[in-house]
Amino acid sequence: MATSQSAVNTASQLLASALAELPVSSVFGLMGEDTAALVTALAELEQVNLFTMRHESAAVMAADSYAWATGDLGVAILSHGPGFTNGLTAAISAVRAERPVLIIAGHDAKQPAMKPDLKRCDQLGLGRAAGLRVTIAHDSTALPDAFAKAVGDARGGCSALLSIPADVLNGPGPEWPFAAMPPRKVKAMGAPPESEIDQVTAWLRTARHPLLLAGRGALEAEDQLRELAEGTGSMLGTTLAGRGLFHGHSLDIGLVGGWASDTTRPLLEEVDLVIAFGASLNSFTLAFGNLFRSATIVQIDIHRDRLGANCSIDLGIEGDSAEAARALLAGVEAGATVGPEGLNGLRERTAALYVGDDGSSETEADPNVLATILDELIPEPRTVVSDAGHFAGAAGRYMRVRRPDHFRLTAAFASIGLGIGAAIGAAVARPDEQTVFVAGDGGLLMSLGDLETVVRYGLPVLIVVMNDGALGAERHFLEMMGLSHEQAVFGNVDFAAIGRSLGIDGATVRSPADCRALSSELTGRRTTPFLIDCKIRGDVRASWLDEMG
Repeated sequence: MATSQSAVNTASQLLASALAELPVSSVFGLMGEDTAALVTALAELEQVNLFTMRHESAAVMAADSYAWATGDLGVAILSHGPGFTNGLTAAISAVRAERPVLIIAGHDAKQPAMKPDLKRCDQLGLGRAAGLRVTIAHDSTALPDAFAKAVGDARGGCSALLSIPADVLNGPGPEWPFAAMPPRKVKAMGAPPESEIDQVTAWLRTARHPLLLAGRGALEAEDQLRELAEGTGSMLGTTLAGRGLFHGHSLDIGLVGGWASDTTRPLLEEVDLVIAFGASLNSFTLAFGNLFRSATIVQIDIHRDRLGANCSIDLGIEGDSAEAARALLAGVEAGATVGPEGLNGLRERTAALYVGDDGSSETEADPNVLATILDELIPEPRTVVSDAGHFAGAAGRYMRVRRPDHFRLTAAFASIGLGIGAAIGAAVARPDEQTVFVAGDGGLLMSLGDLETVVRYGLPVLIVVMNDGALGAERHFLEMMGLSHEQAVFGNVDFAAIGRSLGIDGATVRSPADCRALSSELTGRRTTPFLIDCKIRGDVRASWLDEMG
């Protein structure tokens, strides 16, 4: 380490220096009395950009989203007890997304003071129950190895918790420097078995409407999948995690699943062969079981335990997506097959996103129409972060991105209210792109405090509130059960006024015309935050909710 031992007095200072030398350039956190010295030490380092948040869940989600947007380690600092439990929902989200996130949290002091420690809880047990890889540094001599293990776990894709007792964290530092971190391990895969490739090749030769579906695990196989599609006449599509991978290709039909565009969905109903590359084939991709019910399904993934984990498949192949695509193309070429007909003009057929009617009223807009207008007006490059909720279907279906990993839905744990932290992390990670944060009124009201964080750091986030004055999904679930939705409706909140009170300029939108009138605010990349309070019709039910029910 460049920092001399004489310059480091406490474990907090040494730990801050160790983070800087990984290197970690951005850290997100909310201090408590146990981590105040650590946060202060980080703030004093030129190599680290420290972002202090208003809620622990936002800190963890910002670290998660920073890791998502950069591929680097995301780091969150939490205090012990309630600080940790406040961040637990977001931690579960990071675990389920297999994000390289390191949570450093204080822990109950080894030798507590005479006063009762009201923050005591089974933090290690809670962390393990959430799926975190848990490590505790019982004393200062154990801190270097504990730190190395936690960082290694996180960099390996297992979100990790490093717990440090408060008196250890604020006591003397260890006498030796932290060891250099080993490089991140990448699972090496050879070519898929020839017999399995032969079987898929035979299916490709007879399929009338084959689809090559790319997920998060296939982002490095773009060129090979394009070549395979061209060689077989297959359609190209992606899951939400791979959205934008094939943008501009003549065989690209865009997003696949329950959120497919109005013009893509009919094509998906005709698919008779799905070859999924690095895609989990979850319920959203399969439209809750309404897609591909009679299609042959092949799943290719480097992780054997993911094959067939979420749905029934006809063949699972453990292998690398690029290698599998190369082998399939070689097999197809050897058989001199001719690709399916009928895909001419595919790009023109799928160009329109929304083909429904405009259901706007005099005072409330149709959310689907607003989303298509926003898609048209907001310039690329852009990163779109959507909170979870009923409204998310409009943003998910009709707001596109041209690069993979530029659309983020914070629904890994199906929790609302996590999106603002994710938007902050994305804005920090991609300062040269427009970050668009789409939220529902319910989720944003749960996380209002971190609007102030956006202002404090001058993050030019475009905040779009789809405001139906209710918990939208719950309202529609109640209606679908034939029950009154009264308890799910809360009335309208003036988010534009709330934004102005915090220093965020904004506007209220009640119609598509109001939205288009904001073109000057939307068409150029912003340098300051801006909030659009979209008053939307609460009785417009998303089609995906009907499928889910």
